[in-house]
Amino acid sequence: MKYFASLATERGLNTLPHNPCQLLDFGLLKLPAGEQYTSQTGEREVLAVILGGKATFEAAGKRFEKFGGRTNVFAGKPHSVYLPAGVEYRITAEGPVEIGMTSAPSDLEVEPYVIPSERVANGVWGAANFKRYFHQILTQIAQPDLPARRLIVGETFTPSGNWSTYPPHKHEVDDLPGEAFHEEMYFFKVGPTDGFGLCHY
Repeated sequence: MKYFASLATERGLNTLPHNPCQLLDFGLLKLPAGEQYTSQTGEREVLAVILGGKATFEAAGKRFEKFGGRTNVFAGKPHSVYLPAGVEYRITAEGPVEIGMTSAPSDLEVEPYVIPSERVANGVWGAANFKRYFHQILTQIAQPDLPARRLIVGETFTPSGNWSTYPPHKHEVDDLPGEAFHEEMYFFKVGPTDGFGLCHY
C-alpha cells in the first residue's frame, strides 16, 4: 500500500493523520527554546533523529546533555538518540529544535544510547541522473555495536533534477532469496523552501 500525507509542523509532537504501516511510525517533534516534551516508549523502540538544533535527553537514568548541532538537515550529519522499549523519557529544547521520532515494536532489552554525527557513515548511491548521497544513521550491517530490534534509519540527499530509489524495486512479500518484506517510510524536506518534488508509484 502506498500512502502520501502532509505532516503538520506545529509546536509539540506532530503525528501522521493516517498510518498504513503495521510496524513503522513517525512523528515530528518541534520545541521552542526551553520547552520540554515528556513521554514513554511503551512497547516500541524509538530513534530520535535531531533534524536541527540541540536538546537534552533524559531516559532510564541516563542524561545526554545539549546533544545535536546542525541547523537543519542540509547542514551536516545528524545526532540521534536510541530509546528502547519500556522507558520514560524527557526531551528539553536547548534553543529551537526539530526532531524526527521513528519507532517500531521491540522487545530488545538495552540501555538508551547516542549516535553522534561522527558515527554516521556517508557515501554515494547511483550515478548520472539517479545519483544521490546518503547518511547511514542506524543499520546493523554498518554498525553492529548499535543494537536495534527492527529499525533501520538513514537520510538520502537527492540533487536537484535527480531521481531517488532508482532502479525500480520492491520489498512487499517474503519470497527469499528474491525478495524480503520490509516496510519503508519517508519524511521529505525540500531545499530551497520554494522547491518541489515528485513521487510516483
